[in-house]
Amino acid sequence: MENFKHLPEPFRIRVIEPVKRTTRTYREEAIIKSGMNPFLLDSEDVFIDLLTDSGTGAVTQSMQAAMMRGDEAYSGS
Repeated sequence: MENFKHLPEPFRIRVIEPVKRTTRTYREEAIIKSGMNPFLLDSEDVFIDLLTDSGTGAVTQSMQAAMMRGDEAYSGS
């Protein structure tokens, strides 16, 4: 192991979240209920978000790891 310049972390970070598949009728009712405004759809009603880049979609493994490493303390307290 001394030949390695950088040793990999001994784990893998994965985030798995179930998504709800819906029928076409359900999706049509949801968009009508939102006034045909996709920004007013509930996030659980969106299977794949191709409209926004608001951070509600998938994140890479390195992005998720950075969030977990981040300091959440307020003002360093």
